[in-house]
Amino acid sequence: MRIELVSLFMIPLTLGCGGEEEEKAAAGGYDMRVEGSESGDCSDGADNDLDGIFDCDEAECLGSPDCDDVDADADADADADADADADADADIDISRLTIEWSGAFVDGEPVMATAEVEPGEIEFRGHEIAWWFTDDRYYSIGGASYACVVFADVYDAMVTTEPDGWTGWDDMFFTYDPGAVEWESDGDACDAAAAAFGVSTMEEYAASQIIGFGYGPMNDPEFEDALFDSVDADEWASEWEGNAHIGWLWESLTGEFVLNAFNYGFVYEVDSAWGLVADDEGYLIDVEGSGDASTPVDGYYRTRAFYGYTL
Repeated sequence: MRIELVSLFMIPLTLGCGGEEEEKAAAGGYDMRVEGSESGDCSDGADNDLDGIFDCDEAECLGSPDCDDVDADADADADADADADADADADIDISRLTIEWSGAFVDGEPVMATAEVEPGEIEFRGHEIAWWFTDDRYYSIGGASYACVVFADVYDAMVTTEPDGWTGWDDMFFTYDPGAVEWESDGDACDAAAAAFGVSTMEEYAASQIIGFGYGPMNDPEFEDALFDSVDADEWASEWEGNAHIGWLWESLTGEFVLNAFNYGFVYEVDSAWGLVADDEGYLIDVEGSGDASTPVDGYYRTRAFYGYTL
């Protein structure tokens, strides 16, 4: 399988510092929320699974009493999948790979944070790596049917290092042994992804991939220009400029190890006990100026895909 690095400019960057959905999702890890899985999902006017599709336009709401006489898929046939043939499957074509990572730092050191995901329900937030394998329809139709995410907490396996050409923050680049962490998966497209990559499971694939990841200020002019061009100018000036940082990735997916300014990210506040801080509406609070800081600020760092790979 040939893997090529590509830009994800075609995916609107409306989540992140400038998107409240992103700030809430950051507290909840990488579990996929399926539209229609809870009462009222298909008529509440909300994008519950954060895929850009609402209510009866979601394939998962097909058959809901709230969506009578509505064809929820995006094709011209009468079945429930999103392809144009007569069978009942969605003919999944895994064609895109992205990688994201997150974790909390205090005094420049990785820490184990906590998040209150429900009132009185506290979960630990370590340092998570997530591999996203998607059919292109994930970005147009949405839903777990078109995605497989494989993720692990690498906190106990992180090793601080510095690759050649490193321009990020000091001591903020890490490697880990992918075979020494416990991988989990979510989404309905994991079998299709495993078939595409020729492995038994996508956990097996993630356990075989050596990568490094890191964080740094917005000091790469080419990357900053590309990011600026994909964001509304007013939103950039008010919410992104000075706040967005670079997520660096070291990998050999295209044949040799290279270090790239790969993702964009934001930092969110943590309290003295390393808990993620939310406002009265449950949204995480940005650390202002974190992207231009000369040293890493305290907080919860979350990167989102800006570049990715076509398969």
